[in-house]
Amino acid sequence: ALKLKLIRAKDGGAMPMTAFDAIDKSSPLAISDLTSAMEKVLEVHVSEVFVRHCVDLVNRTRNHPDIELGGSPRAGIALVTASRARAYLHGRDYVVPEDIFALAEDIVLHRIRLSYEAVARGRKGDDVLAEILDQLA
Repeated sequence: ALKLKLIRAKDGGAMPMTAFDAIDKSSPLAISDLTSAMEKVLEVHVSEVFVRHCVDLVNRTRNHPDIELGGSPRAGIALVTASRARAYLHGRDYVVPEDIFALAEDIVLHRIRLSYEAVARGRKGDDVLAEILDQLA
């Protein structure tokens, strides 16, 4: 059986115990600043056309011949949410198609599974996703 002690010895204890342990404690960001930013992110405008693009991207992962398991509706929700945050960080109060392209790999790639046949042919997930994104462009 794998022992916790063995893993700790190998990683030197470098892994944070929680996500909050990884945060720099000297950060000047106050909780009120964070909640304010989160509220402003929710105010970022998302058009119906943008939502349709997100849905189209997710649906294409579900219908692609090289993908065995495509993205779920949560992938589309995550795309919209992350696009809002990206727009806010770039000083915009609206999302643009470039947000989808910038975030798709981080949001969609780990939510899909290539078919065995595609892997056997040497296909990679990022190549298949790039192909889908090219179809959207």
